[in-house]
Amino acid sequence: MEKLRIAIPNKGRLKDETLYLLYRSGIVIDLSNMERKLSYETADYNFYFLRAQDIPYLISQKVVDCGITGIDIMEEFEDANIKSLLNLNYGNTKMVVATNNSNSNFKNCTSPIKMKVATSFPHITKRFFEAKNVDIDIVYLSGSVEIAPKLGIADTIVDITETGKTLKDNGLKIVDEVLSSEAALIFDVDIDEQKYLQLFHLKKSLSSAIKPQSKVLPLNKMVNNV
Repeated sequence: MEKLRIAIPNKGRLKDETLYLLYRSGIVIDLSNMERKLSYETADYNFYFLRAQDIPYLISQKVVDCGITGIDIMEEFEDANIKSLLNLNYGNTKMVVATNNSNSNFKNCTSPIKMKVATSFPHITKRFFEAKNVDIDIVYLSGSVEIAPKLGIADTIVDITETGKTLKDNGLKIVDEVLSSEAALIFDVDIDEQKYLQLFHLKKSLSSAIKPQSKVLPLNKMVNNV
């Protein structure tokens, strides 16, 4: 039987906490002799270390069967078939709207207004402001979004934050929350039944290792076949 192919983040706290969750669930990935290797094989699974931002795309292309990444990254990818199967209760962040303009009042506007918004999440940002009846021009930045208002290239930013300290240090004030995010086990709902059975067992293993306050999401329609 072909092993389940699982993508996990290749760096940072998300990688470390994912490896620790796997360890607690009985899946040990020995990094001591891996050097620059980006894959690891266990008796039941093939793991691939990938950029968190690439994981939804590679799942959609059937390159891997499932993966662990942020809900914010999944939402930005905008593929209705890519769903979260299990929230993992780490990597918790908020996506927020922040500005250095004390007169910003888009939340209460009753007629269309227009703003320039800098962000690394253009799709989420567009959906959010459309719902607020705000016309925006998106300034895409892959990083250091907080500097955009000071550079004069945007009125407002949409960015991820954990504590809000970086925003405050750059003279920005949070004026709205776009979404809450955390790490999640994600998959394509069109996964074949045999692979889904394997994924279901992985989900059970991870569930047993998650802290009690974490939330298990409802399974998709295929769970009825398990």
